[in-house]
Amino acid sequence: MKTEVKVSQGGGYISLIIIVILLLAGGFFYTKYRSVKEDNVTLKQTKQTLLAKGALLENSVFYYKARNGQLATSVDRLTLTNKELKTYKSDLANEIRNMKIKQRNVLSVDQTGSVTTISTPFVQHKDSVITYENKPTPVKIYPWSDAWTNLKCTVVADSIGSMSYAGRDTITSVGERVRKKFWFIRYGTKGVMQKVTNKNKNTNITYNEYIQLE
Repeated sequence: MKTEVKVSQGGGYISLIIIVILLLAGGFFYTKYRSVKEDNVTLKQTKQTLLAKGALLENSVFYYKARNGQLATSVDRLTLTNKELKTYKSDLANEIRNMKIKQRNVLSVDQTGSVTTISTPFVQHKDSVITYENKPTPVKIYPWSDAWTNLKCTVVADSIGSMSYAGRDTITSVGERVRKKFWFIRYGTKGVMQKVTNKNKNTNITYNEYIQLE
């Protein structure tokens, strides 16, 4: 009989401990929830202020070298509503409309700018004959090419000429999850960063923007 009483008391202590733990856990998560909710409100207000000033719209592009030596860029994701996109990014909104896409169906917008600079070595000309002004005309052709570019300059009578250009490139864009960090432990998701690189060594990426609609 005494043994049954001890077991009952032990079970009561365990139940009490469990209740206390649940209450503490509930209080902790409720406080955390209120804190996150308040932070979200503050972030929303800050975002609206920065958007009005144009600060968020000028995303900083970070340049770095990929393992193959090619230049790559990195930019943080910007999250906007459909209304914010129309208000603060009217050029992109117009481009979406031009592509015959309904804005409410858009998940994200990615825009990349680049510039190609080519300096060729001295090129030996090739003599040829073309039809110019309805008659055979001798010309000098200056061709140059590499793995990504084809250039050809045709000169008539040492003064009149034409030039053709064909360029090739491959652009790779990757959305990378940025994890939160506590000491040396990485967990969860802090944000999303887009990284872009290309193959053509004559072309550099000068502008990159990644917008996600909510």
